[in-house]
Amino acid sequence: INQRQKNRSFIKKPEKVMKVTYDAETCTHAGECVKGAPNVFKVVDGQFVIDTAADSEENIRNTVGNCPSGALKIHE
Repeated sequence: INQRQKNRSFIKKPEKVMKVTYDAETCTHAGECVKGAPNVFKVVDGQFVIDTAADSEENIRNTVGNCPSGALKIHE
């Protein structure tokens, strides 16, 4: 192994960040997202905020799937 190959092993690949969006026109404000993943889906200063780094991908997927209006979408 040459020095360049050796250095590559220490380069950390960026993790894929899950992207979730919501459609304000479709949202019925049932609150299932806030109940299911309160650290991810929250209102800050009157704005709806989605922080996908704040919970597991599995819980976020389950919570998005429980959205009764279909306003939440996961973008792969």
